[in-house]
Amino acid sequence: MSSSERAAIANASISALSASLEEIDSATLCLEDCAAEDVTDNLLPIEDAKLNVSLAYSAASLFYMLQNVEGKDGTTHQIYTSELSEIRSYVSKLKKIEADAKTKSTNENEKV
Repeated sequence: MSSSERAAIANASISALSASLEEIDSATLCLEDCAAEDVTDNLLPIEDAKLNVSLAYSAASLFYMLQNVEGKDGTTHQIYTSELSEIRSYVSKLKKIEADAKTKSTNENEKV
C-alpha cells in the first residue's frame, strides 16, 4: 500500500470520526442545556436506568478511544478491565428486566 493510499484511508477515517463526534454532540446538546432532573422527571424508571447506563458506557468508551489515540493500550486500563464489564452487567440486567416485563405484559393480555 502506498503512502498516498494510507493517507487517503487516514483522511477518510478522520472524516468519519469527525462526523460521528458531531452527531454525538448534537444528540447530547439537550443534556447540556437543562438540568438532569428536567430530563429524567418524565422518564419511567427503566428509561432512567437505560439513560444512565448509556451515559456511563459512552464515557467509558470515549476514554478507551482516547487511550488508543494516544498510543496507549486501552485494554489494560482499569476503565476497560473493570468499569466496562460492570456496565455490561448492568446492560444485561436491564435487558432481563425488559424481557420479564414484556413476558408479564403478554401473559396479562392473554388472560383478558
